[in-house]
Amino acid sequence: MNRSICLTLALLFLTTPVFATPEEQAVLQHYADMAHAKYEDSLIAARSLQEDVDEVAAAPTDPRLVQAADDGRRLTDSVRSRARE
Repeated sequence: MNRSICLTLALLFLTTPVFATPEEQAVLQHYADMAHAKYEDSLIAARSLQEDVDEVAAAPTDPRLVQAADDGRRLTDSVRSRARE
């Protein structure tokens, strides 16, 4: 999926100079930067979550399971709030 997004953005940038004014190019670049930042944030969060899952799986104790559930809820809330932006 990440590869298809990158290819789509690359094609967009390759064709943009032909069809867009400088102002339109600036707007497109801004939205592309925002999309990239959101995907990058998601990737960082997913990697962090995977580390937490690995840690809990290695030594599952009640406090760690409770902490993992709380962290999961916070992450879900964070992702949902960012999706509304």
